Amino acid sequence: MSGSHALRGLRAAVVGGSIGGCAAALALHRAGCRDTTVYERTAGALADRGVGVAVHAARYAELAAAGYLDASMPWVRLAERHWYVRDERVPLGRMLGSNAFPFRTYNWGPLWRELRARVPEGVRFRSGTPVLSVAESGAGAAVHTEDGSEPYDLVIGADGYRSVVRAAVCPAVEPRYAGYLAWRGAYPQSRLPDSGSWPEHSCAYVVFSGATSSSTAFRGRTETYASTGSSTPQCPSARASAATTPPRFRPELWTHRRGPCCTNS
Repeated sequence: MSGSHALRGLRAAVVGGSIGGCAAALALHRAGCRDTTVYERTAGALADRGVGVAVHAARYAELAAAGYLDASMPWVRLAERHWYVRDERVPLGRMLGSNAFPFRTYNWGPLWRELRARVPEGVRFRSGTPVLSVAESGAGAAVHTEDGSEPYDLVIGADGYRSVVRAAVCPAVEPRYAGYLAWRGAYPQSRLPDSGSWPEHSCAYVVFSGATSSSTAFRGRTETYASTGSSTPQCPSARASAATTPPRFRPELWTHRRGPCCTNS
């Protein structure tokens, strides 16, 4: 959506008031829409969900220029990604390789609050209002809640993997188990026996048979993700040719990446 008059005169709804929903409301306003309602199922402020929102430096420049992000928002710089395998002789494990990782990582809660504060006052933000369904209605679509039905010219779905908007647009599409599980948590760095050994501004990936774990250390806390998968299905990189070994990576790292694995973003 570009231009300040592209959507002038339209009535729009955004289903979901999280990060994507707030960003969509801002985009609608920038495109000229002055009649927007955001539906969020949770009442009040949304709870924090850790640090795991990473924005590439180049994408940050675009988002900052468009007014979604700015330097005043709390963030942590990441510069490198290191890959390790367990090695009892080395506290952090043996590093297989590293690559540039120019990202800015954000804590979910402050990022949402910053975006929420940027939503113009003219946007109706209906907290505690779950959307039951969305259906085509005349020239637009109708949003159904417990309070009744509201017609709109445009409805945007920002309501996650159980999206009612997706169900209306693609009713045959359903979530399907991808073959792996993921765990996520955060804990004080002071509880780590080797807390002072972690490089600043780096993201660590620990690779072992059938699983990948990543950790990001920042301001006294470590955010950790762990994923594990069965031998099938394999991720696309597992089917890649061994001849396409990336530069700066050791061959054994690429072997691990081509084995049973899962994606971790």
